[in-house]
Amino acid sequence: MNTSMVVLHSLLLGTDQCLEVYGQLKLSYFPTEYQPIFKNIRKFYEAHGKLPTLSELELSASRILADSPILNLFLSYEVPEDVDSVVALQILVDEFAQTKCLDELEKLLVKVTDLDAEQLVSEINNIGYELGKDSDVATKILSIKDIEAFPDDDSPPAYIPLGLNNTMDKNIIGVATGETILIGCKRGAGKSTICSNIAVNECSNGFIVPYFTIEMRASQIHRRNLGIEAGVNALHLRNNNLTVDEKDAIAVVMANKYEGADAVLTEYYSHRKLSTLEKALKHLPLDYSKGQIIIIDNPSLSMVEIDTTLARLKARYGARLRLGLIDYLNQIKVPDKYDWQSQIYISSGLKEFAGKYEMALCVPYQIDKDGEARFSKCILDSCDYAILLEANQAESWLRLTTTKARDIPPFEVTSNMDWGTLKILPTDYVAPADTVDDEDEDL
Repeated sequence: MNTSMVVLHSLLLGTDQCLEVYGQLKLSYFPTEYQPIFKNIRKFYEAHGKLPTLSELELSASRILADSPILNLFLSYEVPEDVDSVVALQILVDEFAQTKCLDELEKLLVKVTDLDAEQLVSEINNIGYELGKDSDVATKILSIKDIEAFPDDDSPPAYIPLGLNNTMDKNIIGVATGETILIGCKRGAGKSTICSNIAVNECSNGFIVPYFTIEMRASQIHRRNLGIEAGVNALHLRNNNLTVDEKDAIAVVMANKYEGADAVLTEYYSHRKLSTLEKALKHLPLDYSKGQIIIIDNPSLSMVEIDTTLARLKARYGARLRLGLIDYLNQIKVPDKYDWQSQIYISSGLKEFAGKYEMALCVPYQIDKDGEARFSKCILDSCDYAILLEANQAESWLRLTTTKARDIPPFEVTSNMDWGTLKILPTDYVAPADTVDDEDEDL
């Protein structure tokens, strides 16, 4: 059975499904010999606003196609009646992807002995990137009979609190699975800090939280997360000069992540060495019932690796995996990460992953001095929420302002911020009352 013939004929049946299939087709899906037929179908559609019938295609065929033996072969082809056109489309895409993959692997085999391990991984990732970009067939056309808008009148909406501001979580923004939240930050303005706070908050609610880190190493992220959760001074933690009380607070947080850690924690109080406590805890099983942060440390993180990692984690943890973080969008590896088209592909791909794995994804992105996304403002097109982050250390606040918010009006909230511990407090910041100046006192 000729898949290309089946798909091309399915466009000429005059049904609604014809348009569904046509809207997802690309010229590159077809072998070279069948591309003239698709080009003529597309030309007819652009000229008349509808797909042709078989007779109309024959009548309107360009001279080049009319002189080609492929037209007669196409007109005489008997199409099987029991093949669904959408299924045929998916098979066509699969065949295209398989052929493209084999071609790219053949090119790679020629030079594989000249590549080191890092270059080889990069080349393979690039193949996956190109396949993912060129083989996307995800459109669904649903009638109201296919959609559940109110699955249970008695249950509240399944929104995920970010824990950054109580007003935002309760009254304004409701992040749901399948949604992406892009957080715009200037360089050095707190991308990793806000990711750590969201991860700690979600973990404290008993969920499994994947945290993809590109710039910072796993040990740095883990130490920062512990410090935020324990409420200890970040500089003391970084410089390894914690007070006794701060060490004890860290110890309790660490022990709480393991099963049966009471005896190990009690032993800690006799020596108060966090390194000794950590080694002892690693002999115990992790307590996943209380939530865990899983750190994926990869300076060369690619879209393929994000996809496969989320697939493995979702298969293991199911509904307990509902929110993930990627730090940060502009550093995800693609063939040219500084190209605006690549940045748009990353943003739309992350949105696809959120829907595919039924989870929300929070991803910081870098902004310029004017608050615009670097490289391309179009990275915000596919996300559900775009939030600008502004921080003020002198006044101890952190402000979140939407530049895009789906289904809700734009909003701005300002949270209290403990810069000592790097903990974002969910309470609303209230500016201190203005002090009376000297001139008023004289009056």
